Amino acid sequence: MNSIKRIISYALTASLMVFLTACSQSSDGVLYKDDLPTAEAPPAPAPDPGPGNIVEVATEAGDFPTLLAAVEAAGLVDALSDESASLTVFAPTEAAFAALPEGALDSLLADPDALAGVLTYHVLGSAVTVNQAADLAGSTVETLNGGKVAITVRDDDYVYINLAQVVSYDIEASNGIIHVIDAVLLPPDLTPSEMTIAEIASSNEDFETLVAAATAANLVGTLNDPDASLTVFAPTDAAFEALGESTLNYLLNNLDDLESTLLYHVVAGAGLSSIDAIAATGSSIEMANGDEAMISLGDSGLM
Repeated sequence: MNSIKRIISYALTASLMVFLTACSQSSDGVLYKDDLPTAEAPPAPAPDPGPGNIVEVATEAGDFPTLLAAVEAAGLVDALSDESASLTVFAPTEAAFAALPEGALDSLLADPDALAGVLTYHVLGSAVTVNQAADLAGSTVETLNGGKVAITVRDDDYVYINLAQVVSYDIEASNGIIHVIDAVLLPPDLTPSEMTIAEIASSNEDFETLVAAATAANLVGTLNDPDASLTVFAPTDAAFEALGESTLNYLLNNLDDLESTLLYHVVAGAGLSSIDAIAATGSSIEMANGDEAMISLGDSGLM
């Protein structure tokens, strides 16, 4: 019996010595807290890679196949993928491209230089959030193609770029920001004309009444002057028809009033582009007859 107790005692003593030998690394033989074995720390989580570049983000979204095809056709993939850049892209929706006149998109895709000019008209050289854009309302900003776009905020509190509404905004990319717009932006100089205002109006069947009225008021010479710098807000035949037959007949029979009415549609001494006019929304300008006119934007455009 005593021998069994001695065996058990020796076994316990040996186990304790093994434990102390394994755990204690101290020279004084004392087991300290820091000497106890510790579990391995879990691996650190991988850093968030963040969003891709503008082309990658647009591709991943899956909503811009036409825009991406146009970017590739124009040779702009590298420019919009440049990680050292800081850009703002106004990205037209598929519906926006579909709303272009028939054949317009095919013509652009067949002309890489013209296409690049249109696409870079949708790009700013710095990253601008929608709130920063709203702060710029009433002004114009330069795009990468050298042309300017007008930024406005309408009564509905939406931001507009020219006449295109920003429908989705602040989509972040590693090299900038994407804002989605509901119309394709066309640079004013896309189709420059060497024709005079009178020649342009005469060649368009929607301005037959305007041409007749300008002829009656003896203003064709003024509108045909190639050296003049004029802006004409040209009423269509439908606009004249909306006046009513009696009002139109009155004007045609009272040439002084007709001349004043027509000159109220002309800004003299300044070639006011549509972009500048949009940016000036809410302000007044002096017309050629001496009266002030307020520039406003409606659903159909400038008024």
